[in-house]
Amino acid sequence: MKWILKRSTTCTAILLSIGLLSGCEEAAKQQVAPPPPTVIVETISKQQINPSTQFSGRIEAVEDVSLQARVEGYLMARPFHEGDYVKKGTLLFELDPKPFAAEVRQKEAALKQAKAKYEVSLINYKRGKKLLPKGSISAVDFDEITTAKITAEASVSQAEAALDAARLNQGYTQILAPIDGRIGASNVSIGDLINPSTGELATLVQQEPMHVIFNASETQILDAYELRKSEQVPALNELSLSLELSNKSLYDQKGKIDFIDNRVDPTTGTVQIRASFPNPDHVLQPGQFGNIIIASSDPIEALLIPQVAVQEDQKGRFAMVVNNENIVERRDLEVHTRQGIYWIIDAGLMPNERVIIQGLQRVRVGAEVKPQVQQIKPFADQQ
Repeated sequence: MKWILKRSTTCTAILLSIGLLSGCEEAAKQQVAPPPPTVIVETISKQQINPSTQFSGRIEAVEDVSLQARVEGYLMARPFHEGDYVKKGTLLFELDPKPFAAEVRQKEAALKQAKAKYEVSLINYKRGKKLLPKGSISAVDFDEITTAKITAEASVSQAEAALDAARLNQGYTQILAPIDGRIGASNVSIGDLINPSTGELATLVQQEPMHVIFNASETQILDAYELRKSEQVPALNELSLSLELSNKSLYDQKGKIDFIDNRVDPTTGTVQIRASFPNPDHVLQPGQFGNIIIASSDPIEALLIPQVAVQEDQKGRFAMVVNNENIVERRDLEVHTRQGIYWIIDAGLMPNERVIIQGLQRVRVGAEVKPQVQQIKPFADQQ
């Protein structure tokens, strides 16, 4: 009897264990699958835009003058404040003029002496010219008189040249502003002995207008000429250029192209181009950087996609799209150019399709997702 009871208890325990395991399996089967990941999508559309191209540029002065001494002397005056805007002809540096004034007086005296000798030689020449036909002097004597006259005349020319040089050097004691512009820091002080080997005394930079130097690829240049032939765009020197400054603000003056280099740089495959911008408020300074923006005057309709939605692999650029069943699909893209934070799409997408812009790392092709729509902003608002 005890054996039967014990065996019954054991069987009961085994049956209970089997029942519990079966229950766990049923519970596991009834667990809900994890929800699809949430992604942020934008609905793309065609929009009216003015196509533009950007080039990185550096700002340079039209005139950037390095002021240097042409003669040696002690600096007596420096009548300007560093950083001032000065007019052409303003006195900037003055060397001690006394030694040069003395040199001028010496050369003036030498010239007078040479002229006096010339006058005597001229009188003798005229006299000898009258006496020679009469036989009062020999031909040899007349030749000597003629030579003396020519030598005296040359001495006068030499003395005049020496006086001109002395006066020129005297003028070099005053260093004047050759252009209107802003003067930089002085590298010399009053009392310094300076000469041509001293180097740069200061710099003077023209403030109005300013140049912006940038490079365009030879392909872009050729495309521009082709478009010009078909009259789709104006000539390069007729384009109106915008300038984006380093703080991302747009400069309030428009520029024009005034120079295109006559050769392609073989190391970069680019052509140097120069634009001129008005600078009435002296906002632009040499050494600054900015982006030249060349925009078309005629708007076009284009399909735009945010740059953050575009990926790239060995096959090329592509985007992840959420279809009507919220399933992820890959779309290979043909992109045209960048416009702000968007790409212009030539092929691969259709208007009103939803592209993933956030959560790309959580999705795969064929997986279900939960899209949250972020409507694309008008392109004009991105400018």
